[in-house]
Amino acid sequence: MDRMLNFNGAIVPERDIIEALNLAKDMRLKSIYRGIHPVALRIALKYALAVDDMFAKQQLSPEQEKAINRYVQQLLKDVEKMRQ
Repeated sequence: MDRMLNFNGAIVPERDIIEALNLAKDMRLKSIYRGIHPVALRIALKYALAVDDMFAKQQLSPEQEKAINRYVQQLLKDVEKMRQ
């Protein structure tokens, strides 16, 4: 059975989070492979995040957003530890 993560009432299968993170990583790798300028990719990512934030405000509670932010911060800390 899949491990389920609770983001303040939003129950998400861990495998879905892993798959979504892999999609984001694949996008970055594909852009490098295709020779897309890093600034162009950064613009696209910031645009996608801004649009997602717009929709998230309609679909997520402030508490869920805070729980997601804590999870992402922990992911970033884990990456920093691996880089050292």
